[in-house]
Amino acid sequence: MNDGSFRQLVGSCPLFTGVRDLAYRASKNDHSILLQGESGTGKELFAQAIHSTSNRASRPFVAINCSAIPDTLIESELFGYVAGSFTGASRTGSKGKFQTASGGTLFLDEIGDMEPRAQAAILRALQEKRITPVGATQSIPVNVRIIAATHRDLLKEIERGRFRSDLYYRLKVIALDLPPLRERSDLCELAEFFLAEQDYRYPELSGAVCAALRRHSWPGNLRELKNVMLQAGFLADGNPIEESHLRLDEWTGGDDIQSGSAIPTMNHLHASVIRQALIHTNWNVKRTSELLGIGRNTLYRKMHTYGIERRANDEHTGRFGFLQ
Repeated sequence: MNDGSFRQLVGSCPLFTGVRDLAYRASKNDHSILLQGESGTGKELFAQAIHSTSNRASRPFVAINCSAIPDTLIESELFGYVAGSFTGASRTGSKGKFQTASGGTLFLDEIGDMEPRAQAAILRALQEKRITPVGATQSIPVNVRIIAATHRDLLKEIERGRFRSDLYYRLKVIALDLPPLRERSDLCELAEFFLAEQDYRYPELSGAVCAALRRHSWPGNLRELKNVMLQAGFLADGNPIEESHLRLDEWTGGDDIQSGSAIPTMNHLHASVIRQALIHTNWNVKRTSELLGIGRNTLYRKMHTYGIERRANDEHTGRFGFLQ
């Protein structure tokens, strides 16, 4: 596997490499794909890699968070609208996600959280390969590859009447199940990768640190691991990372991954790392976004979400773990 996009899907665990190999093979055809796995297991990274290796790579990759679309706006978001079709509509109209992704890939993230009305609209578009913008009288042909992702058990959702079985089978031409981090044998390898990715001086981990990592249940999966190692690097301040630098004791983990019990702790960790990075850059948003590897708009949104504001005692220390 020589493609650069798939080389970014790091890991040596057989559970993971088997899925990665299947994803690479799937990229060479045009079938719909359903990515299933817990939050933070890398579903969007897989979707991007599949698109980048496919014959649609030169065309757009358009991602949409299905859980974030209000039921009243689903048609206009997905299919667009013509000028004057409703109050507040743009005078020039707007393309929907299907048209924007024309010739490329449409990534339907968290499809399991989509409302029934939206599911019906998606199913109709997939069956007919045509869409009708809101306010239009003529349908438009569309040519997109669909990759959907969910953290939910869709068969259980079907049994509960929350998800359409016909849409499920339309999406699940190829199903890829991403393993949770707690089941992977390459946990320490991944932790060291995240440290090396930030040019940390001592990316190699001791046996005691690896053992501590393995004891954790990782409800946030890869996303959580990356943030934990970012925080550990900061606390170690350029020195070898020790078990005391791992902020793992605040998570209960276990079986209630969907319960939301870990969310306040994860948010606290995210906010802490963002604040420390802002202090390090003297609150330079551009430099902070580059340091954290996120866009400026994303950083602004996270600052607003977490209520991060500059305080009088926020002094620049000149030190940040990954920059030593």
